[in-house]
Amino acid sequence: MKPIGRTVPGRLQLALALAIVALGGGCLDTVVPAPVDSRSVLSRFYNMVNGSDWIRSDNWGTDAPLGDWHGVTTDSEGNVTGLRLGVNRLQGEIPEEIGSLESLEVLDLGGNILTGSIPAALGNLENLQVLDLSHNRLTRSIPPELGNLESLRTMNLGGNLLWGSIPPELGNLRVEILDLSYNGLTGPIPPELGNLENLAFLWMAGNELTGPIPPELGNLGNLEGLHLTRNALTGPIPPELADLERLNTLGLGHNDLTGPVPPEFGNLLALNALWIDATALSGGLPLELADLPLWLFHWNRTDLCAPSDEHFRDWLRSIGDHQWGGDCTPEQGRSKAWAPAESIPGARSRHRAGTGAFVHGLVRSAPPRSPPS
Repeated sequence: MKPIGRTVPGRLQLALALAIVALGGGCLDTVVPAPVDSRSVLSRFYNMVNGSDWIRSDNWGTDAPLGDWHGVTTDSEGNVTGLRLGVNRLQGEIPEEIGSLESLEVLDLGGNILTGSIPAALGNLENLQVLDLSHNRLTRSIPPELGNLESLRTMNLGGNLLWGSIPPELGNLRVEILDLSYNGLTGPIPPELGNLENLAFLWMAGNELTGPIPPELGNLGNLEGLHLTRNALTGPIPPELADLERLNTLGLGHNDLTGPVPPEFGNLLALNALWIDATALSGGLPLELADLPLWLFHWNRTDLCAPSDEHFRDWLRSIGDHQWGGDCTPEQGRSKAWAPAESIPGARSRHRAGTGAFVHGLVRSAPPRSPPS
């Protein structure tokens, strides 16, 4: 004999289910309450990230509709679509359960004190459009599962303590903004990132990335900003980067790049700012650069030199923010007034250890796409 009050006969279950369907098809104006599991997930999140110490926590932990909780937005059915809690003194680890909020479109937890790893379960959020975990203290590697986020438009993981390699699975995304800057990422830049055909801004400065710059990055036809400064990249600058017709900022400085500046860079007619300083680049600057509308050009602490062409010299003098190298001698040598970076003890290590705040701030002034409301 089954305990009374603990089970519901099958016929009654069916009747209840049909009644719920019938009500759902009616003309009720009331908002359907959020599923209990969403409320439980957010309550656990609140407890795990020190909710009692948040700057703002209006209505969290109360019986109020979830849409009335500070930073939470819901749709007409009560499903959680946004969690915007940036710069709110969150502290602790992000629980895996956040990955069960299937309707989530915006997850903004930037500018807090979050620790631990990025939950792999975030890769389940198929409707997610904005993921901002920047400027926290997150560690360990980037989960390759994030490459499953087909709806994602912005991924910002910059300013954390992440290490390990960049997952090639990120090349499956459709993002417009990808910021992995100022972490401890190592290994090569995956050539798969050249598949990000919607990408407008790619920031990977301030890591310990090694190997060559993939020529596949030249496939990013919509790219407007590319910053790879302050890494340990080697080899020549691929001339394929000159195919980036919309590029307006390019940061390659403070790396171990070698060889000349490709003359094809004269085709970058939208380029306004170029950093190639503190590298092992050498030879004369190509005259083709004089076609560029640069207002910033840093090429000091290299083995590059400026040709004597007067038109080229006039162009250099017209650049507002210009950090010079030396003049070319008849033998294409350097001016004695300028020493190459490798002749300055510890110069390159100091460059990598720097904060790069100016470069980082300037790049972030580029107009990002508006996130969904």
